[in-house]
Amino acid sequence: MILLACYGMYFVGSIDGDGFFINSLSSYRVVGSREKGKRSPLVVNVPYGHEQRELELLEAISLSSRRVIFYKPSPLTGADIRKQAEDLQALAQKLKVKRIHLMGDMQTLPQLTQTVLAMQQEQQHNGGSNVGASGNEGVKIESALGWGSARDPLQTADGFSTATGAHDDSAALPLLSVGFPAAQCDDDETVRERYIERIFQFIDQLDDVTDIPAGRQQYKASRGLE
Repeated sequence: MILLACYGMYFVGSIDGDGFFINSLSSYRVVGSREKGKRSPLVVNVPYGHEQRELELLEAISLSSRRVIFYKPSPLTGADIRKQAEDLQALAQKLKVKRIHLMGDMQTLPQLTQTVLAMQQEQQHNGGSNVGASGNEGVKIESALGWGSARDPLQTADGFSTATGAHDDSAALPLLSVGFPAAQCDDDETVRERYIERIFQFIDQLDDVTDIPAGRQQYKASRGLE
């Protein structure tokens, strides 16, 4: 039985590490072990003013053989998008991550991804220097997953869309629109399972993952999640 966490009711996965960075103010928490195969970790941007406990359901993503990294901006970083982007670059360096799937609130997610992409272009133009480290081109965002409504409407089809950065169509990102994690805790277990399974399918497809664990396949079949 897979137990999906809501407000500390259950604990899913294992803590691989946690701590502080950027002048010991912004914090992170890692759930799950190292990625298996071509998987990239999921980085969850905890909205400024919210608590990580509201997003605990997302710990279940670690069951897909990838890490879930919760990033919480410090009071000094606050809602400043540029500072959050710098934090993400620093966090990726600290955890030696080159590619990520980024999840957060749609009020800020498009701007955040655009800022990270713009920073990459700046770094390439300046010879590849990165925030706080030389010779690193920075983290690459593979996709964006967001809840809520975007400030700038995006065309959607079955929950999928694109977010572009720096007015460059080649920088388009696959986007999955989902509900706020804590809101799923008001429904039954099947609703939470389908919520997590939808995220599984989205990022597994992008990572071209075919080695789905047999145990998860059996669980999906038994719960009717195919």
